[in-house]
Amino acid sequence: DIVRRDDDTNTRLSQKKRSTLPIRLSDRNLYLARPEGGGEGRATMLNHTRRRPLVALLLALLVASSALPDGVVSVSRPNANANDALRASGTSRRLDASAAAAASTAAEPPFGRGRGGRCADVLLRELRGGHSSMPPALSDLVSETVSSDRKIVVVTGGVLSGIGKGVTASSIGVLFRAMGLRVTALKIDPYLNVDAGTMSPFEHGEVFVLDDGGETDLDLGNYERFLGVCLTGESNLSTGKIYREVIERERIGEYLGKTVQVVPHVSDAIQEWVLRVARTPVTRVSTLSGETSGTAGTGGGSGEEEGKDNLPPEVCIVELGGTLGDIESMPFVEALRQLQEHVGYKNMCFVHVSLVPVLGSPTEQKTKPTQHSVKSMMQLGLRPDFICCRGKEPLEPGTKSKLSLFTSVPENAIISIHDVTNIYRVPLMMLEQRMSSMLARRLRIRPFAQRRDSEKYSAVTPGDGAATATTATATTQQPPQPPTACSNVRESDLIKNWTELADGVDRPEGECRIAMVGKYCDQGDAYLSVVKALTHSAIATKQRLRIEWIVASDLTAGDDDDSSSKSSDPDPDAAASRKEDAWRRLRECDGVVVPGGFGRRGFDGKIRAVRYARESRTPFLGICLG
Repeated sequence: DIVRRDDDTNTRLSQKKRSTLPIRLSDRNLYLARPEGGGEGRATMLNHTRRRPLVALLLALLVASSALPDGVVSVSRPNANANDALRASGTSRRLDASAAAAASTAAEPPFGRGRGGRCADVLLRELRGGHSSMPPALSDLVSETVSSDRKIVVVTGGVLSGIGKGVTASSIGVLFRAMGLRVTALKIDPYLNVDAGTMSPFEHGEVFVLDDGGETDLDLGNYERFLGVCLTGESNLSTGKIYREVIERERIGEYLGKTVQVVPHVSDAIQEWVLRVARTPVTRVSTLSGETSGTAGTGGGSGEEEGKDNLPPEVCIVELGGTLGDIESMPFVEALRQLQEHVGYKNMCFVHVSLVPVLGSPTEQKTKPTQHSVKSMMQLGLRPDFICCRGKEPLEPGTKSKLSLFTSVPENAIISIHDVTNIYRVPLMMLEQRMSSMLARRLRIRPFAQRRDSEKYSAVTPGDGAATATTATATTQQPPQPPTACSNVRESDLIKNWTELADGVDRPEGECRIAMVGKYCDQGDAYLSVVKALTHSAIATKQRLRIEWIVASDLTAGDDDDSSSKSSDPDPDAAASRKEDAWRRLRECDGVVVPGGFGRRGFDGKIRAVRYARESRTPFLGICLG
């Protein structure tokens, strides 16, 4: 009999004469009571138990898998009277020896889990209160995530924004792809806008439009290119979206008249969103390295056809935008803290990206900004498992040792993300520092070779107009233990192709200069998609790309017929100098690109650039207004 007691009822329970073994868990006690000892006292004890229908079954599985020490639990013989009392009270369950024997032959769960490991997690969650405080939708999502053994990796940033969280998150996804895992991504933007569609390019850079029409943050373009997937609008979550969803739920009465608060209602909605995205299948697309992302066990690229495989992702990379400590991101931080409690420590980890600057003449790497950033993170309830340190030079051993001392993060989990020749070297840099093996160990992911040789997923695969269910059969073999390393990652096709890609970028056969004539040249991210397209073209043609940013209004600065620049040119000499410099750089370029834009400002300058390109027979690409 399993009896869970609160502290305030322990006194009454201790008055009963029993033979029990208490196990302290947080503010709960677990009593494993023998079936003997009926009577009034026994009935009183049963009346004070709380219903946990799965506890007995899970406990038997733990015994069968030797997850608990010998002598802690024994499965009793059937006792009709006790069982009748339990069924009548509806407060507890009994599992006899025959049921325990049947449970011991249960099918092996998906990768990286033994029978006892998963049951232990669910049992501990039941003892801590289960999912009783969650809404049903969130409880179902949490249960599905735990049963599927899905992993969530959260990337946060500190010290300052724009530190490279997007590239770091994408590179971590490449490592998981190299392990043969299906990967998806979610970007959280704490601003109150519903999406980025109406935001100025000066404020937030370019809008990245997804295949389903979603207008999202430009980081999602990085995710798609690095992960080889086609994401949806759900993969970009903003504060505006989540508040709109909560308000709509309140309007239709879903909260049953309760006072709607940030915790638990907004935090629960955030957790639901994250778990929904984490289990949504994504479409595979061709990547820069000329391969397609494979399904589980392909090693990240085996020449499979593109398309949707109807299999849910196994890893979800979540990037929390902004900087930890911002007021706007507080609901998301709290939601992520709760989410780790719900899905379990082994299913969710945190990667913190911080800055390690170098100041002064002696090139000493300063660790104080990162120390303060990590301490702020811990004060919010999040503990980083990895720290990725940004800087110009690789981290020195003394710097790593000092950071480990002050942040309580193991020294080998402090990763140097220093400046490199191109961003495609970042995943390789992480691989050199064994981040892939540490991620696998932290999240208990089976090694690549074992996962490839055993397809044990319950999946729905596309067929001739109908879906065919492929269900894993039960096995009595000893399940593989959690891995200590993913030794095959370096030999995967994806890493080989990625290495060739990075090497090719660093060894161009020529140089090409392209003039970018636009309105928002001060904000390079305003034309990021055009820049990336040019970069990919340069990689394919083995050229080094140089972009000359030319402000369109500078081409007509000081002209009497240019109405767009009269009010902004109080100094005629400065205007003439800008105009001369702009035309000189334009004539030195091998090609001209005029991207899209809005409004009158700079329109005449774009017309002049187009006219020059046509008359001089210079290769020209015009986009939208251009």
